[in-house]
Amino acid sequence: MLTLTAWAKEICTFTGFVSSVDLKTQTIIVEGKAYKLSKGVRVIGKNEELALQAVRKGDLVLLTFDRTKKEVLEIKIIPKALKE
Repeated sequence: MLTLTAWAKEICTFTGFVSSVDLKTQTIIVEGKAYKLSKGVRVIGKNEELALQAVRKGDLVLLTFDRTKKEVLEIKIIPKALKE
């Protein structure tokens, strides 16, 4: 499942399932595509800010992505109850 919502030409959001997160290279792979994480990337889950390590393979996430810098600005983990 991959949906794309454009806010402007530069910023967009989309949802998808995480394939992997590489903390060393600061890269997340969602729906088979690799995205670079910004230095100040925010991870939100259960209505609180979490560490990047909280993102796991198989998580459904909403990514906020800067198309000009080609970086993920924010990752929202969608609760399991909403996945079904």
